[in-house]
Amino acid sequence: MIIKRLLTACIALYACTNIFSQAGSFISIPTDTRSVAMGGTYLATNHSNAIFTNLAANSIDNKTLDVSLSYRPWVSTFSDDYNIYALSAFYSLSHKHKIAFGYRSFNLPKYTLLDDNGNNPSSFTPKENTFDIGYAYKISDHTALSASLHYLNSEYGQGYDANTIFLDLGFKSKYKALEYGAMVRNIGGDMEFDDGSVALPLTIGVGLGYSKELDIANAFNCSLDISHISGANDASGIGGGLGLEYQYKSMLSLRTGYQFLDESIGLNYYSIGAGINLGALSCDFAYLITDNALKNNYSLSLSWTLFNKKSIEE
Repeated sequence: MIIKRLLTACIALYACTNIFSQAGSFISIPTDTRSVAMGGTYLATNHSNAIFTNLAANSIDNKTLDVSLSYRPWVSTFSDDYNIYALSAFYSLSHKHKIAFGYRSFNLPKYTLLDDNGNNPSSFTPKENTFDIGYAYKISDHTALSASLHYLNSEYGQGYDANTIFLDLGFKSKYKALEYGAMVRNIGGDMEFDDGSVALPLTIGVGLGYSKELDIANAFNCSLDISHISGANDASGIGGGLGLEYQYKSMLSLRTGYQFLDESIGLNYYSIGAGINLGALSCDFAYLITDNALKNNYSLSLSWTLFNKKSIEE
């Protein structure tokens, strides 16, 4: 009973909705800062941390290596102790075969508990994490498929722990300046706790991206995602995002976006952000504009990317 009340209280704080009041639901929170700044869009656009979203979207360009570290506080209006760390690495084995690895950690504040009689205090720090591995196959210069396998572990103390394995399937293709992608996320078993099970937020989505070079120095990118999200307690709905990015000489990027979700599954917000590219090194920042629990939320990412201008031979 004590642990059940704790789980309800601490998870409700980090989202305040049905879908995002479930154990393990942090896996649906974007960690790539470029995606966050562009309204949480990721299905068709190239981005770091793709192992956590659509790995196929990162597998058409001739990247040989992409290592990314991201930090994102979560509902800091309640406590500074809610935060997400994400580390990922993408490597191109050959022109067609790509692999990726990742690790995510969601940390919550330390809690002190009393038993039903108000005695025997104890404390612990709840946390969740994932270990991730993915493979993408480049069918052609314009199309890729991917599969990512994830191990999720949730620890809420006093034996109230659970783990599961789940799968993401992704697709990405493009025609001239138009990109399009689709994926199914979080296919797997429920989180089996001592007093019941919790379903992962199954997500099915499609996305579009469009790029336009105005001249040698200026370019625009825009993106649109639409998804259906479902989870425990019959909570389900439609969500998505709109994103816009301006790039100057591939060195400076300015971004904005809007995420929209049904009230039963999430929170809406406007987003702004910027990125600086210094050769292989990139630093990105995103900030959310809203009056809900995500007020003043931000995201930071640092990535190191190497490109091969020539196609990598098998």
